[in-house]
Amino acid sequence: SAISISVSGHCSTAQAGIMANMAGRCVHQTSLPSRCNAHVPLHGLAVLRRHSAAKQQHLMGNPSSGQSQSKSRMGTVSRATIDDPELAELVLKMEAMRPPPPAEREKLISVITMIDKANGQDPSRVDWEGQSYPYHLLYAMWCTEWVEKLDPKASDELLILARGRTVESWTIKEIKRDDYPPNSGGERMWLGDQRRKQAEMLISKMREAGYEGNSIKLVEDIMLDTNLPDPRDIRRHDLVGPLGQTNFTMLEEACMIQVLRDADAMVFIEKSCPQVFASPLSVEEKTKMLQRELSCISFKCAALVLAMPWSSVQRKLIYLALPTPRRFGRILKGMEGVASASNHPGDSRYVNFDYE
Repeated sequence: SAISISVSGHCSTAQAGIMANMAGRCVHQTSLPSRCNAHVPLHGLAVLRRHSAAKQQHLMGNPSSGQSQSKSRMGTVSRATIDDPELAELVLKMEAMRPPPPAEREKLISVITMIDKANGQDPSRVDWEGQSYPYHLLYAMWCTEWVEKLDPKASDELLILARGRTVESWTIKEIKRDDYPPNSGGERMWLGDQRRKQAEMLISKMREAGYEGNSIKLVEDIMLDTNLPDPRDIRRHDLVGPLGQTNFTMLEEACMIQVLRDADAMVFIEKSCPQVFASPLSVEEKTKMLQRELSCISFKCAALVLAMPWSSVQRKLIYLALPTPRRFGRILKGMEGVASASNHPGDSRYVNFDYE
């Protein structure tokens, strides 16, 4: 038979536990509130514990699903880009503070000359406009042109990265995968050593041209992908301190990384995209290729892509590949009504209907 415990007045949880132990059963201390006036049977305490655990699991998310609801919700809230309105003011202020590039850039010309000379030894060659070019030399020239278009005030470090990120990259094949452990840790070590060798080749040319200090450190961090902000996941509180001081150095690094990504995407759109559209690949394969190249572009780069002359089918594929902006549902809701931002097909009779 069920033995009941009468808990009344202002008894504490510890007292309730002592009373239960005296009855020969153990009570979980989180099963009963500290202030209660109830008559709880002992066989109901296990039900309370199961209910409490189920409620906690509901609030924290199902661990078996791989990602809790709270974590996914927090990730959606905290994610932002440098294109968001909360950072647009800081970006404009930073661009106004940046001085124009100097008329004479001897060190930059010197390091670019060394990079072009090294890339000219690339054994892989491509045909372009009736002539044969070393692949890495031609790609670096295209990327540099787009960086200058996207950022007319580009710094020396940004232009060096655009020109020399892949300098002598065919030589890193000397670092063999078989020389590392056959597991994920070995693969990370292998890729890290390749990146370090690539960075060392570029930094050695910068030192030879006369660069030092912060310029070397910035290029090395970007090449090794360390100590850098993600331009597609940055918030205002990451840049503005509690006293109002703004870390414009971090913001400039994020903008540099975004310009490099946009330049790579524009080179693909301008030089390779026509071949992708003309290929016999399926629509799904073409869309995946476009998504892989356009997944991290900025709004400015997306506007340039959409301004190009495309056919109706090509434009639809590009629409499918472009990243969906954050708060896209709110934008549609503000422009066309609640129905357009919901699962409803958009009947005009339901424009003013509040689904929430």
